[in-house]
Amino acid sequence: MARVDTDFRNAGYRALTLRHEHDKKRFFTAHGYTSLPRLAVDLSPFGLFTDYDPAWRYAVKPLDPAVTFASRRGLTTVTGLLA
Repeated sequence: MARVDTDFRNAGYRALTLRHEHDKKRFFTAHGYTSLPRLAVDLSPFGLFTDYDPAWRYAVKPLDPAVTFASRRGLTTVTGLLA
């Protein structure tokens, strides 16, 4: 997983986002991801993008210090993806 992080960071990606099964939450959090029941991304100035599927969770890992989590409309939201 560390190699994947490094490769994507070096390629200019600001974050990794993966959809995963509920029982894989512990695996992803152990590797530095935040596991969320709903993906919410602030794509300012375009607005808030959300995706939800009850069968899946979303693992998110910032690769750039500008990418953070904030609360938007009651959702844990990924911010800072667009420079």
